[in-house]
Amino acid sequence: MSDDADDVSNLLEDAEAEYLSDRVSALVKMPDNPYGADVFGHPSQRSFLVAKSPSPMNNRICGFDVKSDRLPTAEIALFDQAGATVHLPVIGAPKDVKKQAEDLGVRVLRGWTQGQFYAELSNLPLADAADQTRPLNANELDAFIEIHSGAFRYSGTKVNITHEMMRGLLSEGRAEAYAVCDDDVPVAIGLVYFATNQTAYLATAATIPSARKRGAHSSLISRRIEAARQRGCKLVSSTALINSQSCRNLKRAGLSQSHVQSLLVLQ
Repeated sequence: MSDDADDVSNLLEDAEAEYLSDRVSALVKMPDNPYGADVFGHPSQRSFLVAKSPSPMNNRICGFDVKSDRLPTAEIALFDQAGATVHLPVIGAPKDVKKQAEDLGVRVLRGWTQGQFYAELSNLPLADAADQTRPLNANELDAFIEIHSGAFRYSGTKVNITHEMMRGLLSEGRAEAYAVCDDDVPVAIGLVYFATNQTAYLATAATIPSARKRGAHSSLISRRIEAARQRGCKLVSSTALINSQSCRNLKRAGLSQSHVQSLLVLQ
């Protein structure tokens, strides 16, 4: 991989890490911190955990290089104290990092390998999806969470946690949410997060079953790209399972794959 490719890969990883860290920060700010959330580390190695959420999305040490000869023991100790499981996103496909991971006492978590996609906004044509999408504010999150939780199959406490995370991001202006509607009723939703490294991260999207295969996801990609352009971002990025429909939609919108991210978990 060239130095330029390394730089892009690290920018994309940093943008995603900042997004996930900011989500957990929203929980930390809640009165009495009911979910046992914590954020620590530094910008090059963001670490965050949610004691009452086992999700690998919410419990990570980011910025770890699998080629390192040691694990971040100080950060791992904080996870142990909270009773949380450590997950480490790394650059590289499972077959490429498997041996190094095992030597460190960690393993690749199955089902969590994704492609990181990106494009320079200056290389993307202007798109108009305004007639198909509309913004959602922090007071309209119930519709967002209903679609999101249905698509990703979670309920109970996870709904409350996701609601508080998204509310925090929108309220502080770190992200914008959009919906595709049918008779003014949202049927698809998408979020874009504006990282401090001038990368707009297309963080999540979901469509109800009856509205799929009608271009909703592509409309949301286009609208969020334009939101990134309006914010003055230089790059737009997203993660998706390789060979998924989301992957194909991102490529159709002009994004290309930078690298593969694997997620490691302590043995």
